[in-house]
Amino acid sequence: MTHSEATLIELSDDLVHPAEPNRNWRESYHFSFSDLASGIFGYATFGKRPHTGRSGFLITLSHPKIGMLVGQDIDRFDSHDDQHDVAGLRVNCIRPFDEWRVRFDGYLTQVPPLGGVRYEEARAVPASERVQIAVSLDFTWTGVSEPFVYKPEKDFRPLFGGRYEQVGSSEGSLAIDGLGSVAIAGWQGVRDHAWGVRDWHAVVAWRWISGTFEQGPHISMLQATLGGGRTVRQGALYWGRRAVPLKSYSEVLVEEASPDKPIPTSIDIVARDVEGGELRASGRVRGIVPIRFTDSDSGSVSWNDRSIVDFDGSAGRGLGEVEFMSFVPKTNQTVTSV
Repeated sequence: MTHSEATLIELSDDLVHPAEPNRNWRESYHFSFSDLASGIFGYATFGKRPHTGRSGFLITLSHPKIGMLVGQDIDRFDSHDDQHDVAGLRVNCIRPFDEWRVRFDGYLTQVPPLGGVRYEEARAVPASERVQIAVSLDFTWTGVSEPFVYKPEKDFRPLFGGRYEQVGSSEGSLAIDGLGSVAIAGWQGVRDHAWGVRDWHAVVAWRWISGTFEQGPHISMLQATLGGGRTVRQGALYWGRRAVPLKSYSEVLVEEASPDKPIPTSIDIVARDVEGGELRASGRVRGIVPIRFTDSDSGSVSWNDRSIVDFDGSAGRGLGEVEFMSFVPKTNQTVTSV
């Protein structure tokens, strides 16, 4: 795999990093996959905190015939190495930046709707009310683009110390109890890898977008809003194997009122890269799984609406994930994160 000068990175950076002496130092990986023909979209993500020995995963599957299946679980580990087995989600690097293996055999929760397109968190569904669906997932994720590497930016330090994103293609199989098995063949998606001291409450809001399209370009972008409304943003448009940094990004977001946090229903984006390339896309939110983190000091809740979005635009049809994170006032629900 080749890397442009703008995104030069060592192969070892695709593996785990030595932890800084801070209990909130965390390393995470995220793999997404989508099939436009069937409308299936999913992602598997996990994080590890070496100083506490805690780890956890989140798996989400959106299927037109069954709705939203979500799994959340926590685990413990002794050694911060490259053999990742987090509560049954097994992820291994075969070749850095080129090939990863992702496997899961277990149960996901068919989460109930909360209203509109928002569904409940899997961990918030009472055990007596959970509808568990057996799922077997086994795929090899292959990088088809160079990685986009985030440049050091002091305003990003609360969210990560190092981070990159990359477009890839997946091959394997997906079996869902009651629906049978389907071949994963050329399913596109974006992955990310981030590490550092992670403080979700150090920013006011963030937006993360990852989307792959029929024709390309594809997109990934992280935007953080800090105190006083100041915004910092980095990302890329992916043209074939090249990751071209963004120059500008704008959006029009439509939301519905909600007792907790407005519910995003659609988003129109215009992204331009430093070479003059452009992506215009209109996205309709298909389903949202909220992830909530409560701050033990203030009681405020970091509410992250992880949204699966159907896109239509200048690059053809697309599927992707958009994270709409902001804060809501103190609630009676307390949750923990890994």
